[in-house]
This record gives sequence, C-alpha cells and structure tokens, in this order.
Amino acid sequence: MGSCLSSRVDHKSSSSLDDLHLSSCQSPSSAADKREGEILSKANVKTFTFNELKLATRNFRPDSVVGEGGFGSVYRGWIDQTTFAPTKSSSGLLVAVKSLNPDGFQGHREWLTEINYLGQLSHPNLVKLIGYCLEDEHRLLVYEFMHKGSLEDHLFTNDVKCKPLSWLLRVKVALDAAKGLAFLHSGPVKVIYRDIKASNILLDSDFNGKLSDFGLARDGPMGEKSYVSTRVMGTFGYAAPEYVSTGHLNAKSDVYSFGVVLLEILSGRQALDHSLPTKEQNLVDWARPYLTSKRKVLLMDFNGKLSDFGLARDGPMGEKSYVSTRVMGTFGYAAPEYVSTGHLNAKSDVYSFGVVLLEILSGRQALDHSLPTKEQNLVDWARPYLTSKRKVLLMVDTRINSQYKPDEAVRMASIAVQCISSEPKSRPTMDQVVRALIQLQASMV
Repeated sequence: MGSCLSSRVDHKSSSSLDDLHLSSCQSPSSAADKREGEILSKANVKTFTFNELKLATRNFRPDSVVGEGGFGSVYRGWIDQTTFAPTKSSSGLLVAVKSLNPDGFQGHREWLTEINYLGQLSHPNLVKLIGYCLEDEHRLLVYEFMHKGSLEDHLFTNDVKCKPLSWLLRVKVALDAAKGLAFLHSGPVKVIYRDIKASNILLDSDFNGKLSDFGLARDGPMGEKSYVSTRVMGTFGYAAPEYVSTGHLNAKSDVYSFGVVLLEILSGRQALDHSLPTKEQNLVDWARPYLTSKRKVLLMDFNGKLSDFGLARDGPMGEKSYVSTRVMGTFGYAAPEYVSTGHLNAKSDVYSFGVVLLEILSGRQALDHSLPTKEQNLVDWARPYLTSKRKVLLMVDTRINSQYKPDEAVRMASIAVQCISSEPKSRPTMDQVVRALIQLQASMV
C-alpha cells in the first residue's frame, strides 16, 4: 500500500510540511467504505406519540436529562428493542430523546432536516435515528444512545478523574468521523454537513465515532457549483475560512472542519477556547506555528459517529458551491469563504474537519474566550506552528506526550494543514482524508 505522504517524515527530512500532500495517496479506493453506508428507499423510522415518549423518559424527569443545546434538552429513555414500546428503566433498549425547545436557536426546519437525512441515510459512522414525534407543539427525535458522550467530553474535560483520550483512540475517532463525512460527500445524495465539531462526534460504548446533529445539513448540486449564504451557520473555530468570509460552501468546507477535529484530537485543545489568551483561543491559528516542523508538533498540548444533522444539506461536490443567505455554523470551525460570502460547498466541511484535527492534535478548543485574545481562535494560534515539522511537535497535547511517535503527529498535522487551507481548491476531499488516516492508523500497529 502506497504512502499518502509524498515523502517519508523523519528528523532528516525537509522541515516543511508543504511536501506532504494527500493528493499523492496511492492506497486502494474507499469504495469499500462507501458500501458500508446506504440511502434507504424511504425513511425507516418509527412515529412515536408524545405519551409514549413521556413514559419512556419517566415524564421527562430532570434526572433523565443527559444534555442540552441549541435544539433543546436530550433525555435518557427506554423502549422495547422489538416493538419500540416504552419499557421500565434498564429493562429495554436505552435511547436518547431530543426535545425541541420552541424558543431555542434551532427550530422546526432543523428538526425536519434531521428526519430527512438520518431517516434515509444509513452508515456505521452516522448516529442512527430510531423515530420522531410530531404532536401539537411537540417536536421530538429518538436516537440510539451513545454511551461515551462526545469527542469534546473526552478532549476538553476538567475532571481529573477522567483520563485524557489516548493517542490510539484519537486517531481511531478521527478516522471514524472522516468515514462518515466521506460517505455524506460521496454518496448518491451529496450532503454538506456544515457543522463539523468535536461536540457533534459522538462515541458509543466501544468508542466508535459517529456524526450527529444534522440540523444544518443541506443538499447541493454536483460539479463546480457552490452555495452562497448570507448567514453563516456552523460552529466558530471549525468553519472553513472561505465559508466564514464569503459564505461559499462545498464538501471541502467539511474537510477543513475535520482537520480542526484532528488538531483537537492531537493537541487536546478545543477549536475555540475563550479561557485562553486571545492569540491562543483559535486552535488552528495557535497550531499553525507548531505544524511547521516535527519537533514543534510534539510540543502541542474512543470510536466516533457524526451527530447533529440539523444544519446539514445536500451539497455540491467538487468545486461547486451554494450561495446561502443565512450563514450558520459554529465560530472557530466555519470556513472563511463561507462566513464572508455565504458560498458553501463540500470544501467548507473539509475546513471544519481540519479544525477538529487541530483540536485532537493540540487539546485546545476551536474558540476559547478564556485565553488571551490572540490565542482564542485555534486556527490563528496554530498556523505559526504548522510551518515546519519541527514546530508542529511544539503544539501537541502534552497529556499524550509518551503515546505517539513524532512521525505520527506530523502526519496528522499535515492532514490538518491541507484541510484548513485558505484556498478551498487546495483542500483534499474527504475520501483522500480517509485514506490518509487509514494509512496513519496502519503505521501505528
């Protein structure tokens, strides 16, 4: 199997990361990965009554709440594995019930988007939607329960009792998320996810990563077209610069966000952490100086499924893009061209993925307002470190210093660098990212 990197990374090799191109991947096609997922002929979900979900969640008791967000609250519930009828606590299938807050940031459109996508798309690295409830003013969604929480929970926890995510699991989760995103970009129905971030990558009991929360996803045209949005939607710190700055969105926007996730996995820092100095708050900006050399990479401070499809949409492939009048996402993750112009295509997702890679790599958040102003945006903070292999090692999460080889950190950093390229056309496709991560994982065995 050929190497995804055009040159072998070692202490005697070039100090620049520019020669490490994903386009040189010679590994087998990811067709096998695509076959793992499918588009169902019709939404394969159950319609629940509100009373059934009240019983399943014990009347939505406060102690059943497992999470809250822009959509609303998420409750723990139990249903029969065969009939899906409510069952007694711990006696049936554990599920997550998400209840739409009518006064929340996300509304009916995002709720419907989740059903449209997750009800018809099936892939090992996408969270499974079991059913929904539409009754009077009630809007609820029922998902498989992800026992290990989110990638964010494991990367950025302040709980001293919680062990930092190991290097091996960081690479595994990154690959899982990349596979889910590649399926969305390359499947029969092209989908731009628009909100790649650590909190949307959920982990099951075996630490398999899955994408969740498709509220911002959208469909898109094929080829070189792009969307242009006037309202950037997504998550700060993960969005590709072209999406943030121009609104142009395509599959490469997701790739950028994935790169940020890789940096999070590698560094242990969040894509955006306002608790850090301003210059260190944005993971990508903070990490770039470390990614310029192998030595610096080492100084940067579970299985993953994609979640949160509320912002997802069918998207253009290749260089095509949408133009959106509503730029939506998360600060720190959004591609700059999307934020500034509203143009949206697959490369917008690629940018956001790059931000996630930076979080994985550094352990810093995409946007952290607790940091000094110049360190709050991860991408801005990381860029100086990403100029050479020696500098890259300086930005790796110090909590995993003894768990990885310098070459491994540099290879992940090189993937992140290409994902967060300010020029969308220079970003790799998610299929290329998957192949590169597969080779990285294989080299660690």
